[in-house]
Amino acid sequence: MTGLANRRCLAETFSGNSANSDIQHTEQPHAVLHVDLDRFKEINDTLGHAAGDAMLRHSANMLKSIAGPRDFLARMGGDEFTLVTHWDGDIDRLKRMAGEIICALGKPLRYGEHHIRVSASVGIAWFDENTAGLRDVLVNAGIALYEAKRMGRNQLVIFDAKLRNIAITNKKVADEIAGGP
Repeated sequence: MTGLANRRCLAETFSGNSANSDIQHTEQPHAVLHVDLDRFKEINDTLGHAAGDAMLRHSANMLKSIAGPRDFLARMGGDEFTLVTHWDGDIDRLKRMAGEIICALGKPLRYGEHHIRVSASVGIAWFDENTAGLRDVLVNAGIALYEAKRMGRNQLVIFDAKLRNIAITNKKVADEIAGGP
């Protein structure tokens, strides 16, 4: 529907197992910007799934306009997207990209008589000495994304080890509560 790769294609491309894989994608280092559309569910609930689909296509087009020629863009499912870009140590470049994404996805889409809009939350992570592969970077970007949503949405958060420790602690507490006495 969006013309983007899916989660499986992303995994295959970066594992080097895809027939469509090229060397620039399998070499490290990379950074990940994990994007989630805020308030997307409300569009589906109030205007229907056709409006939601139009917003997904609009969002994919906005992301394509920001992604560079060597970047890899995928729709991870639902209203989540991932942009994988070369990591050269320039944190400011990643912040600028995330800012561009937040700004672009905040632009309204004309849908029938309505102007519909979402905002975006972005989690950022990159390869470092604690990541074994793209899967680890994706997990870290996801942790940062959920922190951005927890902090009020429509913003970016850069992953750090403290966020992982908080996520682990929260999971343990939730597991203990679910397990009961």
